[in-house]
Amino acid sequence: MLSAVIDIGEAGRILKDSEHCHAEFGVWPISFSYPKASLASSSESRSRLVAQIVPGTSYSYTNEETYLGEYGSSYFGLTHKKGGWDCFRHLEILYSGAIPLMHDSIKIPKFSMIHYPLSTIQKMPWLKPLSTSKKIHGNQTRRHAYHLRITLIDT
Repeated sequence: MLSAVIDIGEAGRILKDSEHCHAEFGVWPISFSYPKASLASSSESRSRLVAQIVPGTSYSYTNEETYLGEYGSSYFGLTHKKGGWDCFRHLEILYSGAIPLMHDSIKIPKFSMIHYPLSTIQKMPWLKPLSTSKKIHGNQTRRHAYHLRITLIDT
């Protein structure tokens, strides 16, 4: 059985950081939320360790159900900062019952993603990004490969 512990005691941190943001900048932090009840299912129905969706690479789905089903059939979903830190992809992964793997989570600014389980997301030492470079048409591009080490826990 795969296991990850999400610290539900983060409510105090969220309130403290939210109040600090308001005191310092005069605004309350915002976050996205998913408009429906979770699709999360038991871990027994998951057939993949990591979803095959890789942000930054080309992928296409004809409907939301198939797209979310890819995350729902996996224990983990890869995600990272693209246009900004708060993004709906993180919620799609959580909504589907998978755990987001964010290789760049240690770079999340203090008042970004404030409502997420950051203590869990940022303490995942078993995901290390391995960057490789490749030249295409004379331009330097970056591809990411991931080294994933999972410890199986028998319960």
